[in-house]
Amino acid sequence: DVARAAGHGAAHERHMADGSNATNATAHGCRNMPQSAAIVGLVAGALSLLGCAFLMLAFAAGVQWIRGMPRNRKAIFWIIAIMSVFDLIYVAKWMTAASWALQDHCPSLHTCAFFAAAGHFSAMGSASCNACLIFNLMMMLSRTLKAHDASHYLHKYVAWICFAACSTTVILAAAGQLGEAGDGACWVKGGGRNPCSWLFFAPLFVYLGMAVAV
Repeated sequence: DVARAAGHGAAHERHMADGSNATNATAHGCRNMPQSAAIVGLVAGALSLLGCAFLMLAFAAGVQWIRGMPRNRKAIFWIIAIMSVFDLIYVAKWMTAASWALQDHCPSLHTCAFFAAAGHFSAMGSASCNACLIFNLMMMLSRTLKAHDASHYLHKYVAWICFAACSTTVILAAAGQLGEAGDGACWVKGGGRNPCSWLFFAPLFVYLGMAVAV
């Protein structure tokens, strides 16, 4: 009887502890992604990380060669280099979230908000880089190659990329809308159900429309 009572007492303590942990996790809005998705994410992230690193190293090693390029091609290379930096940030954020899921770790509210800001900033920056490449292609197709010089637009491209990434991230942060997305990721609170997520989706659909138009 004593052993049975002790067993019931231990089980009750474990139940209370599990309930307390679940309450804390719910209070923080923590919900990790499934471990299978986390493993796939880590593998895909590692491959993407290698690709980004290769692009950045190739760019750094070929700086002298790039300087000798025609200005039109040189501008495109700069945009690709900037895009690889944004991709590197996003991959690092994603792999961190996947490692949390494998460790069953629940990040704090501030940590999740920070990673949400980094993820949105890098995703918007990368998408805007692609949009600039698409726009540049549109300009090349609408004019003769000699008539269009991408280097004349490079500062405008970079300005747009920085504006799109920074402004939307600052607005989301100021509105307190960065945090647990509901699917184990740190992004806009509530994910796509939150109207604030259109600060990302609206430009993205415009960019997709440009790509289809080309």
